[in-house]
Amino acid sequence: MSTANNQQTALATRATSTEMNVFEVGRVLAESGFFQDSKGASQAIAKILAGRELGLGPVASMTGIYIVKGRVTLSANVIAAAIKRSARYNYKVLRMEDDGCEIEFYEDGQPVGKSKFDADDARLAGLLAGDNWRKFPRNMYFARAISNGAKWFTPDIFAGPVYTPDELGEQVTVREDGEMEVITSEPALPAVTAPVESAQPVNSRETIDDGVERSELIHKIRQECVGLGYDETKTQQAVSKATAMTTTKMRDALESLKKLRAKKEIEAKRAEVLAIFAEHEWDEGDVERYLKQSHGGVAINDMSLDQLIAVIDDMAGVRR
Repeated sequence: MSTANNQQTALATRATSTEMNVFEVGRVLAESGFFQDSKGASQAIAKILAGRELGLGPVASMTGIYIVKGRVTLSANVIAAAIKRSARYNYKVLRMEDDGCEIEFYEDGQPVGKSKFDADDARLAGLLAGDNWRKFPRNMYFARAISNGAKWFTPDIFAGPVYTPDELGEQVTVREDGEMEVITSEPALPAVTAPVESAQPVNSRETIDDGVERSELIHKIRQECVGLGYDETKTQQAVSKATAMTTTKMRDALESLKKLRAKKEIEAKRAEVLAIFAEHEWDEGDVERYLKQSHGGVAINDMSLDQLIAVIDDMAGVRR
């Protein structure tokens, strides 16, 4: 290996999001010649930025992330590692054979669903004739099962739908270590014409903070959906829709869900109060006198959630 390549490799190894300008890292890795699918600095930079959002270093981003048809795709191993690294999610392979794979996903230690991809699914998708599906079926079934499960059950990790390169039509091969490798990749993006010295630094802190906020927003949206009584299908539909939003729209969606949930809680408590009055066989006059005496004369329909809860607690004493 040449002295220049040794220097570039050492530089890339030392590089972190705070030590080097991302443009310089991209240029070094692209010029190293070790990453054949990145023909220029711009393509390398796109990979590195995408990897940062998942907590990946520059080299891991270069080997596990591919830009296909303008979309970021991830290798199956990168998807699996991101889920395992998450403090909230996990998965367990239930079955991985030459005719299919089934994976169970967990959130906060609780099972949330299963993802299965078998020979019937592959046949319907017209995949079984592919060379990789004949030579490495276990790897291919695992890749589809893990990427589908990531879309359905852990979308906030990736801040949107996640795909492996072959799902978007990229030609791949399977290496000896079981990982997919893209054979043909997107044409190189336009080269960065501005000199490295004059490039503006990327605020990686803002990128990371935005990714963390989106993850928390998705988690809260899921919680609100559960609080509203949505089933898993409806909850997942809401989460998937939210992941496609901008961060600002995501915040608005969360606030709307909170308001809807608060409204439903008020309606439920109001119905509970009216049921208590009916149990005591109170007429409108009895209710009006009670509210005037004990709750400032505020009408039931005008009460807040806290006021309704106060009425319920007060009436519990009447019951006793």
